[in-house]
Amino acid sequence: MINMLVVLPTDRIGGAERVAMNLVEYLTGKNHIHVTIYFLTKNNSNSWAFFNELDNVDIIHQNSTRVAKSIFKLSTFLYGRSFDYVYSTQAHTNSMLCLFRRLRILSCRFLILRESSILSSRFNGLKGFLINIMYQPYGNQDLLICQTNLMKEKLISYRGLRISTNSKVIHNPINLKLIKPLSELEVNMNSGTAFNIVMVGRLVQIKNHKLVIQALSQIKHKFRLYIVGDGELKNELYELCRTSNLLEEIRFVGNVKNPYKYMANADLGIISSFSEGFPNVLIEMMVSGTKDIIITPCTGDLELIPDITVLEGFSIKEMQNIISRKLKKPECYSQSYKEFSKSRDIASYWSEINSSFLNEIK
Repeated sequence: MINMLVVLPTDRIGGAERVAMNLVEYLTGKNHIHVTIYFLTKNNSNSWAFFNELDNVDIIHQNSTRVAKSIFKLSTFLYGRSFDYVYSTQAHTNSMLCLFRRLRILSCRFLILRESSILSSRFNGLKGFLINIMYQPYGNQDLLICQTNLMKEKLISYRGLRISTNSKVIHNPINLKLIKPLSELEVNMNSGTAFNIVMVGRLVQIKNHKLVIQALSQIKHKFRLYIVGDGELKNELYELCRTSNLLEEIRFVGNVKNPYKYMANADLGIISSFSEGFPNVLIEMMVSGTKDIIITPCTGDLELIPDITVLEGFSIKEMQNIISRKLKKPECYSQSYKEFSKSRDIASYWSEINSSFLNEIK
């Protein structure tokens, strides 16, 4: 029996947690693998509860609201245990596991870390200083997964070869079997003959919803924008829609269990983030059947994705012009999107991970 430990700060589902969940779901289908999922904070979302029904999965939550308070409990859990694989996907958790391995608290054959975002170039001052300290324990990992070539280049450039040792670009996997049937479910979008635009993501500063709302306020063509997700900026964005006279054209859907049915009915999907490790929602839109996609230059390797429109920057005027062009002359690339997305399945992701250890496994 192969024993795997997955360490996550929270059970709330963001992009990094979605990748981990997809991987765990794939691995638990194999009877020779036992997975322990260790959350450093208490159960807040119940999103992982369905794994409790499986015999080869254990779920552990710490009764804490902050990761820092769980460090000692995690070290106690790890001491005296041994794992074949340990997988983590947030920088502070990665750092903690590297430190525990140096102190011989963590015993594992393969320590697999995944970088969730390009922290190296995002922060300066005190926060940048603290991030520099956080990265110092890195360097004893067996694999450091970077989501794009840009992420790997920046990691090596900012952190050096010791910290970024054994880094490898492996693109995020998508649960194709899950998304396809969910995307085929009906959804009442009540837009009549309007051109459907969909955005999916947390309503936070880095997702840059304001850019799209401001661009749409300058467009006279008939459209309907569905904003799927929730977050701290909801009231501010709603007020921007009101002052822009867009309350009839823009719908705040909130958090939903199945965003894929909205993507499937989208004439246009928009991703407007300032920065991303790699936006999973881009591939999810492609799998679901979104007809056309616009994205800001928020990440690397976008040139590898077929038939998407990548903005040169983050200007309102450029976003307005491109959306106007799409409204006047709609395109449908859903077939090429679906073909491309087949290369991002979870089996390929796990195969890429194991290929890094080929000699050791033999």
